[in-house]
Amino acid sequence: MANLLARILRAAGLKVVHNQEGTNLPAGLASTLVSQKGDWALLEVDEGTLKTLARFYPSIDMVLITNLARDQTDRYPELSGLAEEIKDSLDNPQTRVYFK
Repeated sequence: MANLLARILRAAGLKVVHNQEGTNLPAGLASTLVSQKGDWALLEVDEGTLKTLARFYPSIDMVLITNLARDQTDRYPELSGLAEEIKDSLDNPQTRVYFK
């Protein structure tokens, strides 16, 4: 989904920073953010990493949450709790959060 969205944004003429290899943990995200230049960042982020990312980038405009699945039940037993944790990790009240 993230790769498709990045292609659409680029086709619209936007300069997009994107971790297309799926490096969705802190080290991979940091590498992506320092190695690419753009006006937008479209990042696939591990559900446990979003809180860390939001601390370094408090002005996140929008978060689209897709693919919440029960594949991490050892870390997140309930999807509803995980969704709330994700939403609560964003300190900026202006951030728009969408669940798909």
